[in-house]
Amino acid sequence: MGQQETELEGMNEIGMDKLNLDIEIVKMTIKSLKHNTSCGAGGVPAELLKPGTEKLYELLRQIFE
Repeated sequence: MGQQETELEGMNEIGMDKLNLDIEIVKMTIKSLKHNTSCGAGGVPAELLKPGTEKLYELLRQIFE
């Protein structure tokens, strides 16, 4: 039971490895998005993400962690 629990600690709900994202990486990635491009799978345009606050960056970090 101990080995299996250790392996599962690094996994998220859908069985993928968790990422350790730093808030600065999230900020840099959002700032590098280009304007007037099509939305990604989530349907959120870059124009809405770029003027984001620290709270938004932290929430995004937690979602993709």
